[in-house]
Amino acid sequence: INTSYFDIERATDTSGFVRIGTETAKGNTGHNNEYVYVDDQPVYGNNFYRLKEFDIDGKFIYSSIVMVRYDQSGYVIIAPNPAKDYVSIKSNEVFSQIQLIDMSGRIIRTYHNSTNSIYSLSGISKGMYYLRLIGTTDTQTHKLMIQ
Repeated sequence: INTSYFDIERATDTSGFVRIGTETAKGNTGHNNEYVYVDDQPVYGNNFYRLKEFDIDGKFIYSSIVMVRYDQSGYVIIAPNPAKDYVSIKSNEVFSQIQLIDMSGRIIRTYHNSTNSIYSLSGISKGMYYLRLIGTTDTQTHKLMIQ
């Protein structure tokens, strides 16, 4: 386990992958690390993703391919953004859990949800975060700035 970094790759079929991002490895910690990457420009329809894991010595391996379908059948409104004391999440979907995640991938707070709810951000430091919205059929990730 001498991982240096990961390239995140996307394709619209199971070939023709293109690098869309890079994440530095968190080092040899002896336990599982969680990473978060948001594809800001997915294509409509099927998106295929894989990781290209680079070792310190320059060798690499590929992860398994996963498919994510992107469409606009549902809606999510997150406001205000940037937020200060609270954030409101409105959607036509029900999310069983909402996770506030810092930029290093740590889950800072977990909320339990129904649609159209307001969540307190008291005690949360200023900065950029991710909101992971976990539903029964899909999971969405959105950026949130806290001021």
